Amino acid sequence: MGVGVIPRWLLFSLVATGCVLLVALAVVAAVYAIMVAAQDAGGARVLGWAAVTLLLLLLTDLTLLVGALALRELEREE
Repeated sequence: MGVGVIPRWLLFSLVATGCVLLVALAVVAAVYAIMVAAQDAGGARVLGWAAVTLLLLLLTDLTLLVGALALRELEREE
């Protein structure tokens, strides 16, 4: 039962995307905190939604990475 080969570039791109998303989330969260401290409700609302979107993208990326690594490990056991 062949699962198919998980290419190395796919794993690399998932790891790199996870790093980029994590840094972007940290930056957006920091600017969100500044907007809240400056009492800019509109900007804070937009940055809050941006942070939620980045968090969902990061969770999706990590889920795909774990799945790809699990499939790759199953291939090695065969």
